[in-house]
Amino acid sequence: MAILLRAQPVAAAQSLLRSSEPSVENNRLPPVCLTVFNDILFHERKRVSRVLRWLVWTAANWFVNRCFICRGKKSDFVPSSVELFYSAIVNLTDGVCKEHLNDEYADLARRLAATLARKRPSPIVRGKPEVWACGIVYALGYVNFLFEKSQNPHMKADELCKAFGVSKSSGANKAKVIRKMLKMILLDPDWCLHNPLIGFLEVNGVIVDICLMPREIQVIAYEKGLIPYIPADQ
Repeated sequence: MAILLRAQPVAAAQSLLRSSEPSVENNRLPPVCLTVFNDILFHERKRVSRVLRWLVWTAANWFVNRCFICRGKKSDFVPSSVELFYSAIVNLTDGVCKEHLNDEYADLARRLAATLARKRPSPIVRGKPEVWACGIVYALGYVNFLFEKSQNPHMKADELCKAFGVSKSSGANKAKVIRKMLKMILLDPDWCLHNPLIGFLEVNGVIVDICLMPREIQVIAYEKGLIPYIPADQ
């Protein structure tokens, strides 16, 4: 009887409820029916737990892929009608980023400028290129805490605007327009330099931090395309 209840709890419950009458005393069901109901609830809780674990892992996997793994697949195509405006802007951002920041900021600035160039109508055809260039790097600096002294690289907002030859108010206002246009937020996964979730992978059903694993395991994950770089070599 116990084996039947564990193997087929729903069928057993239906069979027992058809053949069993509720106890008149205290309006309680027979103990065997309560046992069946508890068994049903146990199995239902296990099924809900599996669904919740799957939902959490799916959400985490989507976030990580959106952050870095899919970054290289984003298009840098620029329409020919705005290519001159785009070139004027990225020439300025490349120069300032390579002199005062780093290559990562330069690459992000190019990608952000290309994103703005592909919008219809493209906003970069109106206004001065130096203001757009300053606004692009300013917006990226906002996302990545560039203006915080504890960050590396670090640069003050007024120094950044001065490097582009524009006033601080013009650079800040243009950056605000860009952030609102692209819905950019602090540590936006589309526009941040580094992401702390990049190394989380599923191993035998358990989420682990690949950064804490031996280098040989990191190399295997890198060769399979699960991570964009080997953390031990950074």
